[in-house]
Amino acid sequence: MFSKKYSLRLSKHFDHRITATKTVSLEKLCRVIAQATTHLVFLPEPRLDLHDYALKPMLARSSAEQVNQAIQVAIPILNGKTLQWPLKLAADNEPLSVIALKLGTGDRINHCHLHLSLFEKQQDSVTLIATAQFDGTTAQQDNQWADFKLERPLLPGQYICQLTSPDADNQNNTLFLWLTTEQAVLPDSLIDLYPDSLTPAMCLSPTANPVIVTKLPLLRGKILQWQIDLEADSQAITRVFLKLGTGGRINQCQLVLSLFAQEPHQIVGWVERSETHRKANNIVGWVERSETHQKANRIELIAQASLKGSDVIDGQWTEFVLDQPILPGRYFCQLHSPDADNTKSTLFVWLIKEIIKDKLSHYGYVLPSTRKLKSARLKKPLPLISVIVTIPLNEAGLELYLQAALNSVVQQIYPHWELCLITDTHNTLLETYCRRYSEQIKLAYSQPEQSLASQINTALALATGDYTVFLWADDVLSEDALLEVAKRINQAAEPIDMLYSDEDQMNDLECFHKPYFKPAWAPEMLKGQMYSGQLGVYRTRLLKEIGGMRETWHPQALGEWAAKLLKNKINRGQWLNFIKHINLFYKTQHDLHLWDMVLRFTEQTQHIQHISKILYHRRRHSPVSINQTHHLKIVQEALDREGLGGRVTPNPLVAHTHILHYPVQRQPLVSIIIPTKDMAAMLAQCIESIRTLTTYPNWEIIIVDNGSTDAITLALFEKYQAKLGQAFTVSRHDIPFNFPKLVNHGVKAAKGDIILLLNNDTTVLGPPDWLQDMIGFAQHPEIAAVGCKLLYPEDNTIQHAGLICGLGGIANHGHKHFPANSTGYFNRLAIVANYSAITGACLMIKRTLWEQVNGFDEHLAIAFNDVDFCLKLLNKGLRHVVLPHVTFYHHESKSRGLEDTSAKKKRLRQEEAYMKQRWGTILQNDPFYNPHLTKQAEDFRLASDSIYYCQAGKKWWKLWW
Repeated sequence: MFSKKYSLRLSKHFDHRITATKTVSLEKLCRVIAQATTHLVFLPEPRLDLHDYALKPMLARSSAEQVNQAIQVAIPILNGKTLQWPLKLAADNEPLSVIALKLGTGDRINHCHLHLSLFEKQQDSVTLIATAQFDGTTAQQDNQWADFKLERPLLPGQYICQLTSPDADNQNNTLFLWLTTEQAVLPDSLIDLYPDSLTPAMCLSPTANPVIVTKLPLLRGKILQWQIDLEADSQAITRVFLKLGTGGRINQCQLVLSLFAQEPHQIVGWVERSETHRKANNIVGWVERSETHQKANRIELIAQASLKGSDVIDGQWTEFVLDQPILPGRYFCQLHSPDADNTKSTLFVWLIKEIIKDKLSHYGYVLPSTRKLKSARLKKPLPLISVIVTIPLNEAGLELYLQAALNSVVQQIYPHWELCLITDTHNTLLETYCRRYSEQIKLAYSQPEQSLASQINTALALATGDYTVFLWADDVLSEDALLEVAKRINQAAEPIDMLYSDEDQMNDLECFHKPYFKPAWAPEMLKGQMYSGQLGVYRTRLLKEIGGMRETWHPQALGEWAAKLLKNKINRGQWLNFIKHINLFYKTQHDLHLWDMVLRFTEQTQHIQHISKILYHRRRHSPVSINQTHHLKIVQEALDREGLGGRVTPNPLVAHTHILHYPVQRQPLVSIIIPTKDMAAMLAQCIESIRTLTTYPNWEIIIVDNGSTDAITLALFEKYQAKLGQAFTVSRHDIPFNFPKLVNHGVKAAKGDIILLLNNDTTVLGPPDWLQDMIGFAQHPEIAAVGCKLLYPEDNTIQHAGLICGLGGIANHGHKHFPANSTGYFNRLAIVANYSAITGACLMIKRTLWEQVNGFDEHLAIAFNDVDFCLKLLNKGLRHVVLPHVTFYHHESKSRGLEDTSAKKKRLRQEEAYMKQRWGTILQNDPFYNPHLTKQAEDFRLASDSIYYCQAGKKWWKLWW
């Protein structure tokens, strides 16, 4: 059961006053539902106690009674999750044989069942008293009362009700439970859905079928606010659709939808509204801008639409006709009902979970300073850069995309480029560019049935540049992309064979978002996913030596996939959409070929550098599904060429990413070093988890006893010495606490070729072959430290998944407090990832490497000794990895305590100064992080001092981070 204490901890955004006061605002209620649905789906805790959120179901003694309570929200009844609430029957009540609950169907027939269980609460125990079942197929209408007939009547008393759905699919076969609040609703006026990742079900076509999360009433005096990107093939939008609910009644109220845009002078056809008009329409949330930015960044009302509530059909798409046509783009929306009575004449809006929310919401692409860049002085000789653009599908519907891509090349600030094009048919646009830039553009035509890889290689054969760049035909280079590449090549102390940059995404209005700020060269991450991305710059000679794209490797033929899509789109009259989907299919194939090529290319060189700037804009499209086996094959073949016996398995968290494994060679002895002092119960838990959850047979435990005096601890030592024999050794080292001295002492007493440092407050979670997986990576000739994912046992969130230098001072844990099953920043929690340092709480290393750097530095008695150790190995050209699938619990600092005394704080300052003096450069710029990401928090958000940080978003949206 969720305790009230745990409920308050569900999110850092959750306001504890929701249970501490006698009233609850609708905004807070909306936030609770957003968090509740998220945690219901993703967290392992099986129950949600509605009472902790001041919520209760709409409940009656029978469906005939139909109590008219004020409906607030509806939440899904999910498979594997239990909704729970208290029920009190007064002494003067008659026995209860039927309970009626108000259910929602999502406007569909649901082939699932509901189970209602009632438990009697007596002091500290509960007893199952009665159950009832409900067949979801009998719920023919949305918002109807459903009778649950109990197998035995309930007498007056206190009960706990639990509702489950054992066969819901959590999507299209799922019922909803209508809830009301236990307390009054406060009159807050503006309810911003964006911070809770919620948005109304809104679209341009009434054929969409979104997965509904909940419904929210449109109350008088409340305004819902959200942000949306409207995309359309046409140049003007005159209507939008929202999915609304009626509560099963005719509602005599109105709705008003208002759409706003930023920088409206860029939108053709926008209408200036007067201040009087805004006030008359009750528009709230305006933000005053500074004098400098007010004109450029102001938010203006663009269009409105009104609707009579009596025209709404329950659970159906409802059309809002705009009073002014608008262009596709990003809009801020507000929806309110000026005359709802908040009871019998109130409409509902259906909400869905918005999945694009991230910590980079303040991102804004910054155009380079052309004057400053043109003044950059480069040494001769200047590299010639060949840009290859493959156009496998030359159709009129894609010409605008192609033109933008070509313009991004010919308008480069750096003039020393050539453009190599290959297409299937003659095209006026391409021929125009060829005539205009006849000395710099080369055009080839592909043959019928020529594969995509063969087309790319044909274009590559035309390239005469020193370096080659691949640009897809609907993406765009930043205008300084080739100049930044040339500067890096020109200024490098050693020859560079490959460069890659940061990138972002863009929509059809060239609005930039979702930036990916990447780490430096990370080979293990590249095998987990194609993290180097789109702007790769490759030495042409080496690229041709490896054969360019592999023509013998065919990811997937167009064939039947395209035929089915063609039939579907033509039947709907969507020819242009068909062309776009075929283009996306080729783009996905191109990405696969590129990944395979980069893996083969980087096997030939280590002269690889990363440019920490956004130089490539990838056009945003819906993803096209490609068989997972093709991704696995690419990586497995790379592992086979490596010759170390590695294998790849699908990632259960993220499609088309992978988890790497290496086999154990020669079954080495692993010495597990555990420093401890007393804390017998915790140490026993640690040892038992190793003993019972480890399938690898050849290990020993070295306990470094730092002066234990507790009789229970000493008895524990004797117990395991008797049980494990030579596999368990206690080596006493009775000195003032100095962690490096203790582990160095333990390594000297160890016999194994593999060393595993382990804190006494850790517990193995799994998998059973966790030790084999860590050994396999530790034996890799280019890998030093191997770590795992450490979780806080209190809430199952991440304590460690790799250390980032400079974070919070010297170093700190990235992704701290993320949920255990989170994929992290661009999947870094889901794949084997490279980091500059690994925590000493669980760190594996070969003994030979340990001895090369003389173990831990004993000058760093408490803090940063593990960071210093890892950086010494990093300086030798070795890499460190964190395995995402190997997990431990870690009761952080339980055995040593916190840094809360003046002596400890003084010692910590001394150790910080020591680290800054030794490792100042890498502490300022961790190669496996990015200078555009913050060093003030562990969540990979955009740094406020980054050139890409945009404050304007924060002024409009009331965000809580």
